Amino acid sequence: MRRVVFCWEAGGGHGHLFRMLLLAAELKNRGVEPVFVVKEISTGVKRLIKNNYRVLQAPMVSRNAPRPAQATVNNFADILLGQGFNNINELSGLLKAWRDTVELIAPSLIITDFAPTALLATREMRIPRIIYGDPFGTPLPRTPFPSLRPWSQIPNARLMRSDTLALHNANESLSLLGMKPLASLAEIHAVERNYLCCFEELDPYGKRPQGHYVGNLFDSDYGAPPVWPKGEGKKIFVYIGSQHPVLKPLLEAISQLPVRCIAYLSGAAKDASIEKNIHISASPIAIAQVMQEADCFACGGHGTVSASLIAGKPVLLLPSQLEQRILATRVEAMQCGFHIPPHSKRLFIKDKLTALLTQTSITENSHRFAQRYANFDRQTQIEHIADELLQLI
Repeated sequence: MRRVVFCWEAGGGHGHLFRMLLLAAELKNRGVEPVFVVKEISTGVKRLIKNNYRVLQAPMVSRNAPRPAQATVNNFADILLGQGFNNINELSGLLKAWRDTVELIAPSLIITDFAPTALLATREMRIPRIIYGDPFGTPLPRTPFPSLRPWSQIPNARLMRSDTLALHNANESLSLLGMKPLASLAEIHAVERNYLCCFEELDPYGKRPQGHYVGNLFDSDYGAPPVWPKGEGKKIFVYIGSQHPVLKPLLEAISQLPVRCIAYLSGAAKDASIEKNIHISASPIAIAQVMQEADCFACGGHGTVSASLIAGKPVLLLPSQLEQRILATRVEAMQCGFHIPPHSKRLFIKDKLTALLTQTSITENSHRFAQRYANFDRQTQIEHIADELLQLI
């Protein structure tokens, strides 16, 4: 039986693995065995077990590894430095672990999502490789990598320092493994196919003229049906982590509005009804049904934000990290929602929620986004990708 390996090593949340599971199911139906080498096994462990998939823990940066002196991430090179590229010994070990893991699996195809070290380790293997993930993990092929903070003036020299250090350490590590050096960091992402799993308006680097956009492949069917609090009022769906910095003032603001709310809080201990109009869910909710029933979303992740827009629903943007912050600027620029910075106060959030639910222009812009992609069908895209991958192997 032909075999493919799915590699994921950076980024968090359910989106990475759940997107892989959608494609894996289609490939399995066509007689291809999926094997997973992933960062977070617990994220989808029930589905991995149910489908009897082989699973391995991805090689990860050691807890004792030296950390980059510069904490601020200004471009993708800084992300690489945080993934082990700041230390030659650490990176060499990661590269060897990835290469040995893939060799033992002996796949016909390597599928990666935000896995730069896996890509670097396998670049000289005679195995087709593809990228299948959010475009955040595949920066534009420039030297230095472009700034990830368009709202700040980052000197080019600072970006170049990060690129130079990451490239030097990468080449030293490749030399230890007997591999050819890189001419630039952009060569890490030189693959047979790069499937950008988003809509072009939401690409954090801006629309790419030759970008292969396949739309949001978020698994919207997984989870329990939504059960809204009883009563009147518009419906708000919240999806953020239980430790999100604006969670408390957000729920306080919602409790003071004539609305009904379901809040899926990733990491919450248990289900609860904390106010008569707010129900907390500790387990995933089926977004497909929420897309039809909710009047607006409050979330930060790419998958849920895209789901809200393709349903024509405005979104309250609640970023908790850099990728989500960039996404928030994209959506706010389209005037399809409002950005809530971390540590915002209750009154500010309440005002923005009220505007989100009452301003017709926000709703109309969201509807226009949905109309542009009225013919988008996730399963059709998955099948098309599977067709192309089978040709590669």
